[in-house]
Amino acid sequence: MLPDDSTRAATLEAIYRIDVDVIGLPHGDTWVSHDVTAVAVWTPVVIALDPDDHERLTAVDELLGERAEPIADVDRSLRPPHGPVDWYLATMGTTPELQGRGLGSAVLAPKLADLDHHRHVARLDTSDPGNVRFYERHGFTVIRHVTDLPHDAPATWTMERRPM
Repeated sequence: MLPDDSTRAATLEAIYRIDVDVIGLPHGDTWVSHDVTAVAVWTPVVIALDPDDHERLTAVDELLGERAEPIADVDRSLRPPHGPVDWYLATMGTTPELQGRGLGSAVLAPKLADLDHHRHVARLDTSDPGNVRFYERHGFTVIRHVTDLPHDAPATWTMERRPM
């Protein structure tokens, strides 16, 4: 939903940094590979943010500019109630040239084991059809495939993982 221009990479990096600094590290679980080429950021569904956190998160809207409201519309479209969930896989990624080497699986494994141990349910959204099979291999199932999102947003799969 961001323009594919010269500012895209820097904007995404700034947004992810805010998310990790404000939510992922202090309130969630963040796992990285030993060489920091793969990361998984998990956030609990219920978070108690302080006023400073809210202020820092408003910087995301500033970075998104005119795209902030359309992105919020899409997010609201993806959030109808589906039942209880404890954790959300907020973001995950592996350096493109290192994909397929098990790094993504390695950064998912510790949290998946913890979810199973505590009998917690996890959810994620992905708009990359190639990711669906990857997450299915890790116990996630598609609970919704939305193809008619507002603002011409890409089709998105919502996936859920129940304790194993």
